[in-house]
Amino acid sequence: MPEHAQERVLGHTTLERRSSQGLRFVLQVSRFPWGEDPVPWLTGIVLAADEVGFAGIALMDHLIQIPQVERAWEPIPEPWVTLGLLAGLDTGLELGTLVTPVTFRPAGVTAKAAATLDALSGGRAFVGLGAGWWQREHAAYGLPFPPPAARLDAVESAITTMRDLWAPGTKAKGDLPETTCYPRPVHDIPIILGGAGARTLSIGARMADAVNVSTRYVDRALAAVAGTDVKITVLDVEDGTRSRYGALAAQGVDAVFLAPPDLRRPDDLARLAPVLV
Repeated sequence: MPEHAQERVLGHTTLERRSSQGLRFVLQVSRFPWGEDPVPWLTGIVLAADEVGFAGIALMDHLIQIPQVERAWEPIPEPWVTLGLLAGLDTGLELGTLVTPVTFRPAGVTAKAAATLDALSGGRAFVGLGAGWWQREHAAYGLPFPPPAARLDAVESAITTMRDLWAPGTKAKGDLPETTCYPRPVHDIPIILGGAGARTLSIGARMADAVNVSTRYVDRALAAVAGTDVKITVLDVEDGTRSRYGALAAQGVDAVFLAPPDLRRPDDLARLAPVLV
């Protein structure tokens, strides 16, 4: 099992799990081959992830399963509802999305969902946030899909709105006439901004707790956040080796969101234990 330590993680202090190489590993669940029994499959995966040493669970936030993962008619559950189920399990796993597009719902509604999840889980929620990219799911669900610049404007506004609603007290703040959001989060909910574009990295360096990129953009992301407390995390869709993850840790990566491409059953996670210890 990974070592446990009190450290600052993605902007908050928590009892956390890190590998001996200094990395946190979060299981990114992107496909859901649960057959006729969604709840046993989900809970089995999460309990197995806790057992082998993952630090958290992240769910994609998509309305239709994306072609990079599975066929469009495969299940892809609404993440905040699903995370509420997982919060009731007896684990210490951090729980959140990677990532929630700002185009799907008003930022205040996402803030409310995350605050509720944080209260129910005893301070284990995080929010992965992104500008959105897949026009098809927006059209299919009747959602506007603004141009890139407008979506990035919405990312900045969303981060401000969420932090204002999570702050102590009820008062007018910024564009909000009041900040009545109860229950309040138990801790400072980390915001992880996904994307490696120049403006996204600039927003992340100024406003987020962490920036998530693919492994090939680590150097770019590290340069963008240099001189700040913003962490760099990566999304990895392969089963890597300890030497590969050690190299990422040496570069300065804080956490790996690991999305095994062939996760079918809870016992499939056992093979990942060597990279988590």
